[in-house]
Amino acid sequence: MGGRITLVFYWALPLAILFLALPFFVLDTHLAWYSFPLDDAWIHRVYSESLAEGRGFAYNDEQEAGFTSPLWALITAPAHWFSPQWGVPIVKLAGALLAVVIAACATCLGTKISGSRVVGLVVGCLLMIDPRGLFVIFSGMESGLLLVLWLGAILALVRENTMCR
Repeated sequence: MGGRITLVFYWALPLAILFLALPFFVLDTHLAWYSFPLDDAWIHRVYSESLAEGRGFAYNDEQEAGFTSPLWALITAPAHWFSPQWGVPIVKLAGALLAVVIAACATCLGTKISGSRVVGLVVGCLLMIDPRGLFVIFSGMESGLLLVLWLGAILALVRENTMCR
């Protein structure tokens, strides 16, 4: 029973810290909920909205590739199927889901590399309290997806490395 409680605490603490920080980045004001703080996030939104409407990678109805992450545009396109006003909040919620995965991956990675659950827990918690990191994750940009892919790749490499088992 003690192992189960430890395991729950091990995953719950970084996630609790994340969800305590979430209101400051998403629910703070009407503007925070329905707006992106960076111009590039709006560029991604235009492309993903165009994809959702079946017009391909178009910016203001012209086919062009003026964005940095076609994968992010593809992933966020379904957010615009519901209604234009829900596009931004759904993308921000996607950022929150990515943050959960980031916390889990960072905690696992810290544990695998150090061999200590405590160190893994500290790594996950520190990542979730970094305001710059949280800003980027909830900004509507592809940075959260990139971090998940990086951490996942590093975690896979660490698991394959016999020295880290």
